[in-house]
Amino acid sequence: MTLQRMTNVPQPPSRPDDAHKGTFGRVLIVAGSTGMSGAAALSGLGALRGGAGLVYVAAPRSLLPTIAAIEPSYLTIPLPEDDHGCICGSAQSELTELISRNDVIAAGPGWGQSVGLQKLAHWIFTTVDKPVVFDADGLNALGAHPD
Repeated sequence: MTLQRMTNVPQPPSRPDDAHKGTFGRVLIVAGSTGMSGAAALSGLGALRGGAGLVYVAAPRSLLPTIAAIEPSYLTIPLPEDDHGCICGSAQSELTELISRNDVIAAGPGWGQSVGLQKLAHWIFTTVDKPVVFDADGLNALGAHPD
């Protein structure tokens, strides 16, 4: 099999000389649970490689050292966690302000499943007036509220 070199790859858009990280968007990723720190870290890498200027990864407090070790460019936000290492439904209070300061939200990578996460996903879906991407566990949490 012969590998062909790609010659039609578009050039990235030019960036102004006086730009800074904040010029290129702020992404908030609400992700992770015990055993699933990689989902949060990989989502953050995707946002950085996609061109986001600032990437906030909000995850259960106990996961933050692992996530930050994978990519030190993340701004990590500790969230309360339940006894199973999942984000607590009570994280809504912390997330309200974070969501207001970001341009795009990703919710669900590596969440696992809990009633608290179902409520959190429903709250994000029904109240956030910004672009939101729900990953598989976020979609599963939304499935508990078919309305």
